[in-house]
Parts: sequence; structure tokens; C-alpha cells
Amino acid sequence: MSTASLSEVLASRSRFLEEIELWALCRECCLTLEYVHDCADLFQSLCISPDTVAFDPEGNVCFLDLDMEPDAMFTAPENESSGGNSYKVS
Repeated sequence: MSTASLSEVLASRSRFLEEIELWALCRECCLTLEYVHDCADLFQSLCISPDTVAFDPEGNVCFLDLDMEPDAMFTAPENESSGGNSYKVS
């Protein structure tokens, strides 16, 4: 069995994630990011989106490198070539 992306998991469910599931997902993403941060050669760039957050067969969170440009909705404004605006208020 291979990995399943968060998008695939959400599409297969008839409901959204519950709050406790969201907190668990956030925690696991943070733990995975700590590991990835210490292994700089794993990712040159990392875009976190429902398509790149995935679960392995044991249920562990992992990040997929899709070898494609991320959807603009998930790209940080400072990484956009058009110099897009941020919704952040200063």
C-alpha cells in the first residue's frame, strides 16, 4: 500500500476532519517538519498543501514532493514571481 494524500483522504470521507483530528494532524506535521528541517537535502523547497501532506501505510504523516509547481493558493506571497499581496496586516 502506498501513501494517501490529505486531499485523497478528505475526498473519500463524507465529512470534514473533527477538531481533535485537526490538532493531531497539526502536531504530526510539526514533528515531521522538525525532522525535515534537520535533513536539508530532502527538499529544496517545501510547499505544504492538501496534496503534499500525506499518510504512509502505518498512519504517519509525511510530505510528498510532487515535482510540479504548487497551486498559487498555497504559495507564500514572497515566493510568487508576480510579487503578490499578503493578507497579513502589519
